Amino acid sequence: IDARIVQEKTLELVAEEMLGKFIAERNINVISSHFHLKKYVPLQMAEFEIVMDIFSMPEIPDYLSLAKEFGAKNTKEAAVTDKEVEDSIDYVRKSRATYATAEGGAKKGDLVDIDYVLSIAGQEIEDSTQKNYQCILGEERLMEGVGKEIEGMKAGEKKQFTTKAPKDFWRADLKGKPIAFFVTMNSVFERTLPVLDDTFAKSVGVSGGVADLHTSVREGLLEEKKTTMREQFALDLLTYLADALKAEIPQSALDEEVEKLFEELEHNLTEKGIVKEKYFTQIGKTEETIKKEMISHAERNIKTQLFLAEIAKREKIRPTDESVKERVNEFLRQYRSTKEVEKAIDPERLYRYTEITLRNQQVVEFLTLAAQVHA
Repeated sequence: IDARIVQEKTLELVAEEMLGKFIAERNINVISSHFHLKKYVPLQMAEFEIVMDIFSMPEIPDYLSLAKEFGAKNTKEAAVTDKEVEDSIDYVRKSRATYATAEGGAKKGDLVDIDYVLSIAGQEIEDSTQKNYQCILGEERLMEGVGKEIEGMKAGEKKQFTTKAPKDFWRADLKGKPIAFFVTMNSVFERTLPVLDDTFAKSVGVSGGVADLHTSVREGLLEEKKTTMREQFALDLLTYLADALKAEIPQSALDEEVEKLFEELEHNLTEKGIVKEKYFTQIGKTEETIKKEMISHAERNIKTQLFLAEIAKREKIRPTDESVKERVNEFLRQYRSTKEVEKAIDPERLYRYTEITLRNQQVVEFLTLAAQVHA
């Protein structure tokens, strides 16, 4: 192991510990901090400086009253419509459909396999070629009017037609412009859905027949809706509280949070195999424009974290050491060996991050209860 890395890591931990004591003794709010080693003599002395963004917490609004106020305006009962039940059952039936080569032209409900390429003014649009694109005719996620154009086409046939690029077209500079489609129909399959009867109900694990299937699906959908509504309620409640906190966030803290959000965007694009520069071109924005748009999100994130920390302090909300260790161990189980863990994870930071995460969850639960949610 590189001795220099060990040295820097050790000093960083020492600095963090000293900073923690400094903050606790003075009861100050630090939004961000940066460690810089100025001088170091092994086994003798170390001199470093820590630059901190200190935030003077303004008067905190009455969060309990705000939570109740929000709850009174936004608490809703979860409900499931008959159509949602039917759509859910139809989805399961479609997932168990059988297919046979169609004799005639493609019609709604058929599975089609096509190749297509898009062009504008005689020039092929970059990255627009699709090979063996499969979809159910009438349920396709292509531009409006494309489905009707390929209805009636038989396997082996080719067709060219023009349609207008929609407002949500992936190339911002082409929205609303005429786009030429060149389509080749590779194959057409007729879809047959299983009959909705007691036999089908039993095949999906419901022994009581079709009536019980409807009941089971309704209950499952209702639980899903309740969970989704609770999660959305909590997010909206935090936004409501953060917006009520009147405070000026230091620019350096905003810049740092914007960078985190941008790095998250870059990571998500990479995970999807999307080239960042191409994505920016497609949506008609620059890196600078996107970062400017992230400022309000960044400010709300910072305010939310400050609010959660202050409420936890006032209400003495803190997860137990046992719960933190249990969650940490749960996370570490994804690694195959101790060496792999030591290489990838900083135990102290992981513990602290987990502790804050659990604490925030408990604060949110406290606030949600205060809002008298009965979803």
